[in-house]
Amino acid sequence: SPETIVFICIAEIGALVVAYPAIQEARKKHPHSRVCFITAPAGFQTLEFMGFEEEDIYLLETSSVQSLLKGLLKIRNQFNKAEKVSAVILEPFARFSTLLSVWIGASQRIGCYRFLNEGVYLGNFLTHRLVYNSHLHVSQTYLALVKA
Repeated sequence: SPETIVFICIAEIGALVVAYPAIQEARKKHPHSRVCFITAPAGFQTLEFMGFEEEDIYLLETSSVQSLLKGLLKIRNQFNKAEKVSAVILEPFARFSTLLSVWIGASQRIGCYRFLNEGVYLGNFLTHRLVYNSHLHVSQTYLALVKA
């Protein structure tokens, strides 16, 4: 069981609400794990409304290169303290979120992978790969990511 489960969703702020069932599943499946989120500042209020404590929400400011780099260093320092981190990447085919999961030292990196389909190449960074199915509602995809 991971010590920390971090959901990563920087650009898709509307996806935070749709991810709620997956977050609940992670909390149910791993009751002793800390569940937290890395997102843009626009997602802060939504996550608070969903029951996240302020210390479990990591904001990544993307308005300038300087603020982005500062945020990346701060987030990395926070996750260096955790022993076993699992990252659930909620943005299918987003290279930045995938690289961020590596940057924070997540030993398990779960996300959508293109396999033989069209889509952005993500390298071999994901440890748990799921096929993205555009015929499924995204909430079902997020739930599948957590169950992986």
